[in-house]
Amino acid sequence: MEDDEFDKSDNDSGEEEAMEENEEEEEDEEMEEGEVDQNFRLELMKVLQQQNALATEEDASSDEDLDDEAMMNLDKSLSALFSEQKKKVQAKKDEKTKLQKERVLVRDFKIKVLDLVEVFVARQAGSPLILGLVEPLLNIIDRGMSSGSDQQEQDFLRRAADIFRNHLCRSKVYCRTAGDRQGELHDLLDKLMSKAQKLSDSSVCLYYFSASLYVVKVLRGALPAETKEELTADGAAAAVND
Repeated sequence: MEDDEFDKSDNDSGEEEAMEENEEEEEDEEMEEGEVDQNFRLELMKVLQQQNALATEEDASSDEDLDDEAMMNLDKSLSALFSEQKKKVQAKKDEKTKLQKERVLVRDFKIKVLDLVEVFVARQAGSPLILGLVEPLLNIIDRGMSSGSDQQEQDFLRRAADIFRNHLCRSKVYCRTAGDRQGELHDLLDKLMSKAQKLSDSSVCLYYFSASLYVVKVLRGALPAETKEELTADGAAAAVND
């Protein structure tokens, strides 16, 4: 997948997504409020019926008023009902605020982790530990591109994809000390190729093929020590014969 595939969402589309997200949140809030209002209405009806404050069809024409004691009991019942309703509404708001804060904390933590990954890939491109980042980064890209996520998650996905594609796969420095991990690298290569063949999204496939090429480059630059010695010996023998 090329850079312009991620950049195709310009500022206008970003604003549209934000507006759609806000509209969805408002609709959800309206539905929740409607449900709460309905429940509250039912509870209110019960209180009024218990205090005989509602006129039925039979006594609709009655002009009798509630006495003082009945009115006081009704006031207490209504006060308790409204107080309980207020607590429920506040509890829902508090829970929503808590969830929003938790999402912000998780997002900030993920961004900080990506910062560390980017620094490590840029400064330690020749470290064998880099190989352990290939699959996790691919998993982030795969999940992010196969699921409908919000604008912030898309920004996180672009960041991870940029690190993987431009800092890792296109790095001019490769691990050359993985000669004892030939079997592990071959297994990783087979896994990446098998996964790429099963994917239906061609954009994600391109990332797996890029990872496969990266592993091939590592394999070519990280030959076992005995192989390098044989090549050196063969080269020296050829020079003597010449």
